[in-house]
Amino acid sequence: LETLTVRCASCGAQSTLDAAVVADHCAFCGTAFVATALGTRSLRPHWLLPFRIGLEDARRRFGAWVHSLWFAPNRLKKDARAGDIQGMYVPYWTFDAATTSRSTGERGDDHQETETSRDGKTTTKTVTVWTRVRGTVDQPFDDVLVMASRSLPESHADALHPWDLEKLVPYRDEFLSGFRAETYQVPLPEGYEKAKVRMAAAIRETFAHDIGGDHQR
Repeated sequence: LETLTVRCASCGAQSTLDAAVVADHCAFCGTAFVATALGTRSLRPHWLLPFRIGLEDARRRFGAWVHSLWFAPNRLKKDARAGDIQGMYVPYWTFDAATTSRSTGERGDDHQETETSRDGKTTTKTVTVWTRVRGTVDQPFDDVLVMASRSLPESHADALHPWDLEKLVPYRDEFLSGFRAETYQVPLPEGYEKAKVRMAAAIRETFAHDIGGDHQR
């Protein structure tokens, strides 16, 4: 397991960080630091989205949420009382793309048909008529985000969307001071494959909308 040793500028003590962590607090004096090896050990981010709420507000919200739970674990209650909460910066890849896609499919239109039996009773049933269709979709994508950390479950990260990307600022090391931060753990090619899956799903939805009808396949 790759680690990085960082010397605290305040007390001189050395701290050992996991390979994916680039910002933390000194374990001896509590001073916040940012690993200076960020530029050489991993890709330096271009942009950063600062925290929208402050630490005290986060502690208040965390405590209120724990208090609202019917059955909260004792450790969670203890952390809430102590205000034990820490901000963390998680890396993301962002992808832009211009796509052209072609497809063949079928459009299904529902029709009501009425049948009369020999005894004079009538029944109505729905019949789907299928028509073959072809289509082309030109669809641009802007800022398809893929989390580049493996520490946070993707379902948790997805629940935080959408991010307010209008608030992005150019990256500077001082933004990380006082927070925990991670480097890119998901390589760019792997992130791109995940982005393509998301884009493909959006393209399929566009095709289905363009095909129209009651059903599409």
